[in-house]
Amino acid sequence: MNDIQKLLPEYNLYQLFVRPEDAGHSAVNRLRTYVYCAHKETCEYLFDVFETYNAVTEAIKEVTQTRCRDYFVSNQRQREVHSWNICRKRKIPWRPVSCPMLNRFSRFC
Repeated sequence: MNDIQKLLPEYNLYQLFVRPEDAGHSAVNRLRTYVYCAHKETCEYLFDVFETYNAVTEAIKEVTQTRCRDYFVSNQRQREVHSWNICRKRKIPWRPVSCPMLNRFSRFC
């Protein structure tokens, strides 16, 4: 944040730390951060950024929430064809790989 503040001294900066579950994606874990920049002279700060973000994410969570099983949409044959295409493009030999842990995990979800 200090580097951004040095580049934008005419702005007030507010850093939000965001989790995918805030937007209804509880089955993934990729944290993000966003910086809200409000110009010190021309921006009128009407609502607290953090309170607004929390209110919006609570509304989203009430409507939708994914689970890990929502992300397993391909069957074994589709995964094999996909991996075969990747190997073909990379010019490496393809061999089927058994994924018993993946199968158990997808059933668990």
